[in-house]
Amino acid sequence: MSTTLRSRRRTKTQDETAIASPGPFLPWPDIPAPGQTVDRSAGRRGIVVQQYPTESLDGPDNIRSVARRIGAMAETSKGLVVVVQPRHTTNESLIGLARATSRAPDSREMDMLLATGEQICIALLAMALIEQGYEAVSFTGDEAGIVTTLCHTKARILRVCPKRVRAALEEGKVVIVAGSQGVSPFGEITTLEPAGPRNTARALAAALRGEICDS
Repeated sequence: MSTTLRSRRRTKTQDETAIASPGPFLPWPDIPAPGQTVDRSAGRRGIVVQQYPTESLDGPDNIRSVARRIGAMAETSKGLVVVVQPRHTTNESLIGLARATSRAPDSREMDMLLATGEQICIALLAMALIEQGYEAVSFTGDEAGIVTTLCHTKARILRVCPKRVRAALEEGKVVIVAGSQGVSPFGEITTLEPAGPRNTARALAAALRGEICDS
């Protein structure tokens, strides 16, 4: 295994460095179609963005299996970003709990609730990768710089500022991003319309000058 590939493995003694606060928002450039390659300057190997469907992350065994696939991809790419969406069972449970509590759940509070379900998923996947010896970190939509409209439960992406994602990639980490959420320009947590995870993957690929690869 080359030095480059070995560096992607997690080392217990590596210092955790503080990540600077995000700078100005970056414009959302033209989004490449899935599978379309992009220009890679200075001979750098490409950054890959993958999206995993909710069914593939249903249960610990499936999560560990997906983590092994992600690890294999991480060994062959300059950087890897994985966009995931919450499990149907988790969302259904949270929605059921909300409806049992309130006959007409407030849309803002529904976004707050549903965002927690997705955070469970990204955290478990990052844990599985770390257990397998890879550097990995999970980011909420806000932490990944996904800025959306203020339209609770069906927001759309306005722009991306993936400064923390880029910093983590430069440290050799696999980045796991919650694909169904973001933050409004006013700091409100939002969940995206049904096509949100796909759009999140495409927007991140464009902003990072990477390419989308099927999972």
